[in-house]
This record gives sequence, C-alpha cells and structure tokens, in this order.
Amino acid sequence: AAHALQPKKKVFFVRAETFTEHVVQAIRLGTMQNFRQTYRDIDVLIVDDVHIFAKKNATQEEFFHTFNTLHTSGKQIILSANAAPSLLTDIEPRLISRFEWGLSASLEPSPQKKEILERKAQLWKLNLHPATFDFLLKEIPPQAIKALQALALRADHVHIDPVLARKYLKDFLSREEELLLKPEHIIQQIATHFGIKPEDLLSKSQTREFALPRQIAMYACREKLKMPYQAIGELFDRDHSTVMSSV
Repeated sequence: AAHALQPKKKVFFVRAETFTEHVVQAIRLGTMQNFRQTYRDIDVLIVDDVHIFAKKNATQEEFFHTFNTLHTSGKQIILSANAAPSLLTDIEPRLISRFEWGLSASLEPSPQKKEILERKAQLWKLNLHPATFDFLLKEIPPQAIKALQALALRADHVHIDPVLARKYLKDFLSREEELLLKPEHIIQQIATHFGIKPEDLLSKSQTREFALPRQIAMYACREKLKMPYQAIGELFDRDHSTVMSSV
C-alpha cells in the first residue's frame, strides 16, 4: 500500500459542504489555528463539489489561503465540481484562476445515452431544453431515465430547463445521490484523474504510480460510502491491517 512506500504521506478527503461546516465551527469556537493545521499539514487534499462554496465568503477566503499554502509547498490538490472552473458562479475570480492552474477533465455522457433520453422525451411528450438532457446525464447518469419519468409525471406540458428540472427533481436527486454512489464510481473517477486504468487500482502492483491513487480510492470508499475495512480489503485484495494503515 501507499504507506509502505510513503509512510509519511497524508491524504485528506472532504466534501465542500463539510469544509464549510469546519470553517464555521472553527470561527465560532475560536479554533482557526487547529483548523488550518488540519488542512494544511497534509500532502494531498481532495475536495468534492467545490461549487458549493458559492456565496460563502468566509469559506472562500479560508480555502484561498489553504490552496496557496499547499500549492506553494508543492502539495497535490484534487477538486471536483458540477461545471468547468470558468462556468462556476458566485466564486471569487482569484479562486477560479487557481482552479484553472491544474489539469481539468470532463466526464461527458456518451451520445448514445443522450439520444435514448431524447427519444424517451418525445415519446412522453416532454418539452425539454437541450441542456436539460446534459443535466440529467451528468447529475444522475445511471438513473437518468427514471428521472425523466419523474419529470413526465410532474411537468404538464411545461418547457423544462435545468433549473426547473432540479426544482421538480429535488427529492429524487437527494435520494438518488446516496443510493447511486458505488465503489466502482469512485475507482473510475480516481483512475481517470490519474490517467490509469481502474484495474490498476485493484492490482497487486505497489509501484508509486498506482500506490497513491489506490490509497485515495480506499480512503474515499471509507469516508464517502462508510464501507467497513473488511469490505474495502476484499475489493482491493488487501488484508485488514493494510487497509487500516492506508485510510
């Protein structure tokens, strides 16, 4: 595992919403020094859904300085969002510019999936804005057709843009978000980011190229999916103690 090759490597995975909660709590309790030590004394910071920072001025200010500290120290920062940096709204320009420093990768839905949705929409006489199909495929790709069915039940001949679709599907999206995320999704996303194959993360190879991505994947499975150590070990073909030392 990564710790065997890099025993002092510290990886921290957090959702943007949780980061915001930590900022608010640190300000309220007067523990900003502890907060900063937690987020800056690491080697890899992974933040999911940074678009949630929108309009959160204190959070953006703190993340700006955290980003600068880590970047100046040569640490690695991995971010995800629901749009490209240039398309994010209500985020300070200085943060957007930093988001654009690194490599950006977009996971686009296949044309075939979009065509299927378009045919279904015609069949169910739904009046959807073209961007709404992209919204469905990006937000809930495995359940896009179910979401389309939900729209058909709720929208009565209304022109549905992504904003209206999100409003109609609010309950559906929050429920599916918890149900849809699976270990293979995490493995695929991390493999894509590092430019390797998913099977490389599951292999026995302990080369540096695969060790860190594998550690991040195991950590994400533990933090995001609350998977038990034994299940993570079975997935990555590692023993219980190796998993515990990696996450």
